[in-house]
Amino acid sequence: MLAGGCSSAPDPFRYVYGTGVGPLITRPGWEYGYLFGDADNTSHSTLTIDSVSLRGPGVGTVIALPDVRIAPQFGKPGTVVSSSNYLTDPPVEVGPHGCQKQALYPVKGFRLAPGENFLFWIVVKALKPGRWSIPAQVVTFTENGRTYTHSFPIRYWGTVKTDAHVSPRVVPADEQAQCVKPEGAHYLAHYHG
Repeated sequence: MLAGGCSSAPDPFRYVYGTGVGPLITRPGWEYGYLFGDADNTSHSTLTIDSVSLRGPGVGTVIALPDVRIAPQFGKPGTVVSSSNYLTDPPVEVGPHGCQKQALYPVKGFRLAPGENFLFWIVVKALKPGRWSIPAQVVTFTENGRTYTHSFPIRYWGTVKTDAHVSPRVVPADEQAQCVKPEGAHYLAHYHG
């Protein structure tokens, strides 16, 4: 089946069960980082990622997405962190051998060899009061010269309020805070306590 030049089969990604990340309740101007997605290449071919579509109610009006990149879950030691929410960019944490900083790459042109996997790094910036939702991440990729799409059913959602009350868990955790300077990361715009 062809739709706009993209075919829907074959599917080289391991099935990801639908899940949700939210609700994020925040104030205008604040940012929050999500590192989720779990895209595993189960095919025998190298895939080239062409784009990722993150659309839904409130995207572009209630929130902006100033940073969307690929976070490979393979590579040199110290370049991979846990799938989680982050208040730093890039995501940092303490690992078994000290501070680790997630390697991040542009979406367009990212190559994923058989057996490799990646997560999506998505920074959400609150613009104005309202509700927002991203019901799925739709990836366009090329395999063996043909273009395909794949939808990852991971829902992100939240509310932006001018008087949002911040949970203490929104303050950067120690495993992130102690690695900001050593790893050259910075804090996203958010409540510091």
